Amino acid sequence: TLCFNRLRRFRSAIRFSTKHRDFTMSASFINIFETKSNRVKGLSFHPNRPWVLAALHNGVVQMWDYRVKTLLDRYDEHDGPVRSVAFHPNQPLFVSGGDDYKIKVWNYKEKRCLFTLLGHLDYVRTVEFHPEQPWILSASDDHTIRIWNWQSRQCICVLTGHSHYVMCARFHHSDDLVVSASLDNTVRVWDISGLRKKGLLPSHESDSMKLQQDIFGSTDAIVKYVLEGHDRGVNWASFHPTLPLIVSGADDRQIKLWRMSDTKAWEVDTMRGHYNNVSCCIFHPRQDLMLSNGEDKTIRVWDMSKRTLLLTHRRENDRFWALTSHPERNLFAAGHDSGFVVFKLEKERPAMSPGDGGLFYVKDRYVRHYDFGSQKDVPIMSIRKRDFLPRNIQYNKFERAVLVNYEGEGGSYELYQIPKTPTAADGAAEGRRGSGRCAVWIARNRFAVLDKANAILIKDLQNQTSKPLSPPYSIDQLFSAPLGQLLIKADDRMILFDVAQGVEIAECPIPSGIKFVEWFQPAASSDASKSGAGSYVAMMSKDLVVIANHRLEIQCTLAERTRVKSGVWDDTGVFVYTTTSHIKYALPNGDAGIIRTLDQPIYMSGVRVGGGADGASRIFCLDREIRNRSVTVDTTEYQFKQALTAKKYSEVLRMVKSSNLVGQAIIGYLQQKGFPEVALWFVKDERTRFELALESANIKIAEDSASRLDAPDVWKRLGEEALRQGHVALLEDSLNHTKDHEKLSFFYAITGNHKKLKQQSQRAQKNKDLNGRYHNALLLGDVAERIAVLEEAGQLPLAYMTAKTHGLAEEAERLREKMNLKNQQQKKLQLQQQSADPESVPDVPLEDLAPKVQGHPNAKCLLPPVPILTEVGNWPQLTISRGPFDVGLHQYLSEQKRAVAGAASDVVASSAKTLAALGAAAASAEEDVGEEGWGEDEPAPEAAPEESEAAEEANEWDVDLDIPKPAPKPKAAAAVQQVSLPRDGPSWPQLWCLNSDVPADHIAAGNFESAMQLLNAQIGACQFQSMKPHFMRLFTGARARSMLSPGTPAIDSYLLRNPEVLAQPQGLREAVPALALSVTELIEKLHAGYRATTAGKFQEAMDMFKYIFSALPLVCAQTSQELNDARDLIQICTDYVVGLMTEIKRKEVLASNKTQAGAIRVAELAAYFTHCNLQPVHLQLTLRSAMNIAIKLRNFATAYNMGRRLLDLNPKPDVAEKTQQALEVCEQGGLKDEAPLTEYDERNPFVVCAHTFKPIYRGNPSVGCSYCAAQFVPGPEVNGKPCPVCSVGAIGVKGTGLVIVRRRQPARGGAPQPSRSSNQRPADDDEDF
Repeated sequence: TLCFNRLRRFRSAIRFSTKHRDFTMSASFINIFETKSNRVKGLSFHPNRPWVLAALHNGVVQMWDYRVKTLLDRYDEHDGPVRSVAFHPNQPLFVSGGDDYKIKVWNYKEKRCLFTLLGHLDYVRTVEFHPEQPWILSASDDHTIRIWNWQSRQCICVLTGHSHYVMCARFHHSDDLVVSASLDNTVRVWDISGLRKKGLLPSHESDSMKLQQDIFGSTDAIVKYVLEGHDRGVNWASFHPTLPLIVSGADDRQIKLWRMSDTKAWEVDTMRGHYNNVSCCIFHPRQDLMLSNGEDKTIRVWDMSKRTLLLTHRRENDRFWALTSHPERNLFAAGHDSGFVVFKLEKERPAMSPGDGGLFYVKDRYVRHYDFGSQKDVPIMSIRKRDFLPRNIQYNKFERAVLVNYEGEGGSYELYQIPKTPTAADGAAEGRRGSGRCAVWIARNRFAVLDKANAILIKDLQNQTSKPLSPPYSIDQLFSAPLGQLLIKADDRMILFDVAQGVEIAECPIPSGIKFVEWFQPAASSDASKSGAGSYVAMMSKDLVVIANHRLEIQCTLAERTRVKSGVWDDTGVFVYTTTSHIKYALPNGDAGIIRTLDQPIYMSGVRVGGGADGASRIFCLDREIRNRSVTVDTTEYQFKQALTAKKYSEVLRMVKSSNLVGQAIIGYLQQKGFPEVALWFVKDERTRFELALESANIKIAEDSASRLDAPDVWKRLGEEALRQGHVALLEDSLNHTKDHEKLSFFYAITGNHKKLKQQSQRAQKNKDLNGRYHNALLLGDVAERIAVLEEAGQLPLAYMTAKTHGLAEEAERLREKMNLKNQQQKKLQLQQQSADPESVPDVPLEDLAPKVQGHPNAKCLLPPVPILTEVGNWPQLTISRGPFDVGLHQYLSEQKRAVAGAASDVVASSAKTLAALGAAAASAEEDVGEEGWGEDEPAPEAAPEESEAAEEANEWDVDLDIPKPAPKPKAAAAVQQVSLPRDGPSWPQLWCLNSDVPADHIAAGNFESAMQLLNAQIGACQFQSMKPHFMRLFTGARARSMLSPGTPAIDSYLLRNPEVLAQPQGLREAVPALALSVTELIEKLHAGYRATTAGKFQEAMDMFKYIFSALPLVCAQTSQELNDARDLIQICTDYVVGLMTEIKRKEVLASNKTQAGAIRVAELAAYFTHCNLQPVHLQLTLRSAMNIAIKLRNFATAYNMGRRLLDLNPKPDVAEKTQQALEVCEQGGLKDEAPLTEYDERNPFVVCAHTFKPIYRGNPSVGCSYCAAQFVPGPEVNGKPCPVCSVGAIGVKGTGLVIVRRRQPARGGAPQPSRSSNQRPADDDEDF
């Protein structure tokens, strides 16, 4: 009877429905973001921002940005585990509760705890904000539920009634209800409408009433329903967002669905599937789904209407504890033992395809068309209802047909013919259906289908197979391509396939995860379109954009931190794509930038440059609700870069005149591309303008900027540039501003300007600068001035010698007498100071102290030469054009000047008319003035010449001599303002860096920094000490230094490894340096390591293998054989170094640990050494050693297996005989291990951890070195640390792959191209490894 009643109740249960899409969702777990941390017990999404809060079991609350995958902040004021967190719906607040019985309210803008709510007597399990009222709901292990007013910071209600821990309590979204779950096996629904009414009235509660409420509960909240049905404690319960439904999960491993009415509540159904405790269960906010997770390490998705399981996501080792959903988006988060994961259950990318001047897309069972021009959105036809959402559609503009691809049931497609007149009838259009993983158009009336057997079927519009193709490789996906071609994704390659001929046209290596492809083809009338030379293809994965040309030669690769959502090409060949947070652009040469930011992700459908009514550019897109949107964007930046790259200088000039392109980004771009003269027109900052003017050799603009800045360092640099260009007058002006009088004097001397040189001497005399006076006197050849300076400085002997040397006898005699008299006075003064009676000191005789000057008979005085030219103008310059923009820019400048001059002339003419009128009025007024009070002004009396000279002598300011006025600029300077010096070409080292991306070539060029950056990106290199000798060897080996004659600087001659290319037209682009390292040398080192290993010199052998590790990234493979040898060298050296490290570790344990545990450890290490991939001769030695150690330990089973393996290697007869004897001993011992090796299992494949020297068996987690791929047990002691095996790479870091095959770099701004010719095959499938 009970079963019958239950069945009748199930059948009579009221069916419910929600608003959802007409297509039934095929649930799939899509991982968005994942963290690694301590156990996560609570999660909460921010309603507007891409943030999620995580409550950790170690007492920390973390705030993450799941869009950019960054930790924003952490809060750690709780004492003990934090079990729940919740964001406020609209305030910058969140609340947390933990095992310290405390509820804390935080302000995330101020990054601090505002206050703490105290009242619970045990662990706080859950906390939540009310969606409207200033309330906080909390559930605790003290058997109570409390409601707090966070504004008054008081507890306003206590809900009592549960007899065990209250595990969960949640507010209803709209009604005054609370649902709670407890370990007393019940779910309770509480009516809190009385609390809302009470909140409208003033409160007059006394302390006794509050105490009574804490003990007996509040009468403002009453139990409305008690739901009983679970057999064990209930862990979670939550309301449906719109329907009167409740879902609960418990320790009985069941999920129950309950329904409420105004008077009662009853159980609707039970879902079974978990095989351990259910931790959380929630409703999907927008669809008929329920989600649950539990301690069985699974997340399960249930169909709410059918009550069936749709999806199970399982983790290997982590139990789930928390589950929450985003209030607005299709996002969920689940917390587990080692962190949390953010995921979604369906792909939100709509099925769409551009065509007919608009977009075809699928929405609500209809194929619709949105016209970009008129922005009309009309349904075209109805399609068949399926159980799965369409993955994509392909539009054929020739036959007006669409292919709709579905993922469900292993993949299928439907072919529809679009009617001539749009119809919105309810009946679905007749389509042809077929099975296949994907279908794409390849011709006007043909399409290709990838079936489940990895075959490509070519079908016509009647869905009939016309031609099957069976490529010899595994195919992952098919993509559209130009007519007659097919783009095939196979493993890590993308292949362009000619369907008619059945051959591969081109291929390229690609990263895994490419999901979308967009082609760009130039206008049909252009020659590039006919040859396909102007075509590009953009390939997108979740975080990469790869652009290649029509021959699949990769032009650039762009990595994104956030997910790539969609992308389209505009009409000019610029790829515009969207990420989760930005609209970006990418040029085929690798230039990229941001167009604008996004609040919500969008899926682009088209770009119209200047397509708006106001001339603005627009991007057409679909949002996540499949609604058409038009976004206005500014595309001037990428149009400018595109025009500059395409050398459309007239277009660039137009943008320079009309646009407002400003900012450091565009300035830096122009400098990088070699157009600083164009960047001058975008710069407002004078300092930057000055730097650009110097870089572009525009001395006139540099002078104007220096005058405005008026800084000593600016004038100094301007003077250096003026000296380099030969602007004599500007050099003099710069030296005057910097007050560098020493250089100024020398400048006047070499230019023969003795007049200003004398002024410099007078300035030094006024400033009492003896050094300056003497220096100027030397340059002028003024001997008398030199003697006067030396005399003033007290250097009488030097003054005497100067006068005597230059034949000034009278002056020399005067100086001799003065010098002797001064000496006599000094001696007398000394005697007086030493004597007790100074008066009695006798006179000191006069001595002749004049130095003896004996000149050579042919000696001549050192005097400066007499200048031939006393007025030196600017140096002559080579008349060349500065660049492609000179004519246009200067014409534009001239037009501006003429416009300004015209306006000024109008003002002057108007002012002249006004002055003439005023002059006439003044003349008429002057006739009426008498002579009494207004006599004629008498001229002022002139000063006498003596008075004038006296006044000049009395003037001590000397303002006219401090900075001499610059000489007038020569007239010829104006004629050369439009010319500049030619720029220097690149040096050989610069060419080597441009021509190759092999690190060895950059080292040979001397660019160690770029080489280390390449090695870090390719193999994660973090240690370069071992590479230093190779760096110096490569650098010195690429150049020869010779000295032409003694005393002259050495001349460097650069050595090439391919000098024959210099005879070719573009030979400079192929030239690369000679390298002192080769693969052949490393192979010889390998053999030396083999010999050292055979001789038992393990440390010497390890040094050989590590030498190979440090040198191998610095070679360049010339053939495919060398490339394969290099790959083998890395694997061989890794195996040997790990094995030798294990053997060295065994000897250390043998010497330090003499216990039984030590002996077992020694035997284990010896056994591990036998599983390294060694040469047969070395493997025999390891097996013999391990077998002997096992026999000594009486591990006969292990020793027997070692012996059998040794005999399988066909050893020498004497070794085989001894091995047979050992096997007999093992058989006599019963083939048992008396000290079993617990961590060693020879039947289970494993690798040895190079840190712990323990086995890592197949299937266990491990991390590898970024270079040698040696494996390690994951842990903080190894993650991110340098690798001990190769001493080069880092553990747990991934690189792009080592490049030792040169790829030629394009001339300017392009992406690297393979150096081989187009009809050659690559050295291997991938140049990177």
